[in-house]
This record gives sequence, structure tokens and C-alpha cells, in this order.
Amino acid sequence: MATKVLRTDKAPRTGETTIPQSAPANMRSVLATFLNVPEEDIDVQSFESYRKYYDKTWAALNEGEPPESDLMDAVSDDHVRAIVGEIVSIAVGGSACHRPALRRALLHNSLFNPSPEGKPESLNRMIDLALRLWLVLYIRDGFAHAAKSIRWDDTTSLQELIDGQFCKPRLLSVLSEKMFDIALPDHFNALNLRQYSGIKVKLTSSLNEHLELDRERSKLKIFPLKYYLYGLRKR
Repeated sequence: MATKVLRTDKAPRTGETTIPQSAPANMRSVLATFLNVPEEDIDVQSFESYRKYYDKTWAALNEGEPPESDLMDAVSDDHVRAIVGEIVSIAVGGSACHRPALRRALLHNSLFNPSPEGKPESLNRMIDLALRLWLVLYIRDGFAHAAKSIRWDDTTSLQELIDGQFCKPRLLSVLSEKMFDIALPDHFNALNLRQYSGIKVKLTSSLNEHLELDRERSKLKIFPLKYYLYGLRKR
């Protein structure tokens, strides 16, 4: 029987078997860049859930998901790590990161220039991909699939863009003692939520959608990459 590598988004057909995908050799260096820690401090196995998200994002582009899919022959995770590193270097000390300045800085890197992908629109798509992988926010231009897309323009700083995705905490004008009468037990989970309220849980890979409730469909979105998020908070 011949063994074939199947598309990861399809179930095997009769006579075919799948070859398990191993973690990419450079996953440790990617995580080290994203979390700003030495590579030897990265336990790749602890980030298995994030690795699946990372692989799924690249697989979608390889399958033709727009608009970055036309760059697949030119973009790699070396580009992604370079973009994240440049953003960090710009933002050191609290400086605002604007997209035009980021593009200019990237064009000094031999990875990006001279080459056809040095065009502004192509660079923008590379930047969107890097941000989506790094910040787990659905940042992309003009395409929405599983999540609402977030667009970054040339006038808004990256810090302002991110800040605008999260609601500020609100103080309740009146607090009732009845609000504190019910305490959920530690073992309360999504199964209990569905059993007692009929609310179904839908996982989302965009952090800004965490705890977003669709009242009409009784669906609560949950962001599952908690361990990776903790790593980002530490940097």
C-alpha cells in the first residue's frame, strides 16, 4: 500500500494513511523571538497548542487562503521573525510603531530588499501574517473567515491598534449583595456551562474575541492558547 501525505484539513480516504507532522525544527527559535527569551529556555512541548495554531495558519496559506497566499513562495518564518524583531526594536522605550516606518526599516534587511515582495502592499501582507502569528489577533487586510478581521492602516500606531481591540474595565454604579450570592465551584467548566445554561463554547484563535457572547446563537467564544498568552505577558 502506498503511503501519501494528505492535506491536513481532510480526512484520509480508503487506501491512504497519514504521516504525523512533527514540530518544525525552528519552532524553538520562533517562540524565542516571539516571547523574547533565550532558545534554551523554550520547552517546545509546553507550547503544543500554539504550535498547532502556527501550523494551521501556514497550512491555510498553502491551501490558497487570501490575501497572503500569493506570497507563499517568497515568505518564510525567517521573514516573520525579522518583522517581529524590528517591531520590538522600534517599540523599545515606548516609541510608537507606525507601519510606514516599519516598512522602511524592513527594506534595509536583505530578506526583504531588493526583491519583488518589497512593494508596500506585499510588505503589508507579510506584516499582517507576522502579527497574526505573534499576537494571535486576526490582523489582515480585507479577508474574514473564522474571526472578524482587524485592519492596520498607515496612520494608526500598532500600540493604538491593539489597545482599541479590548474594552476598558467599567465600574458598576450600583453593586447589589445578590451579585455575590452565587459562587461557582473550582471545577465549573464549559460542560457545566452548556448543561445549566444551554450556552455552547466556540474556540477562537483571535484574542480580542475571548469571552464574546453571541446571544442569538447562545455561543461563547473562548481563547484556548493560555500558556502562550502567559509567555507573552512575561516579556
